[in-house]
Amino acid sequence: MSNYWVKVLVAYIPTLILVFVYIWLTGFREALASSAYRDILINYTVGYLAVSIIGWIKNRIKNRSLDRI
Repeated sequence: MSNYWVKVLVAYIPTLILVFVYIWLTGFREALASSAYRDILINYTVGYLAVSIIGWIKNRIKNRSLDRI
């Protein structure tokens, strides 16, 4: 596992916990769907993974252009 993916994982876990806490707090004000936590997990993970892959590709392209100089 490269250093980039370790950074992604280290950032993902606390932010996901914050998202779950926010949804839990929202549950006190209004009713949540029975699948709210599962839906948040899936949507957040897919979005986070997509942004992380785009960042990884960007870093790979940048590093390749720096190697050619």
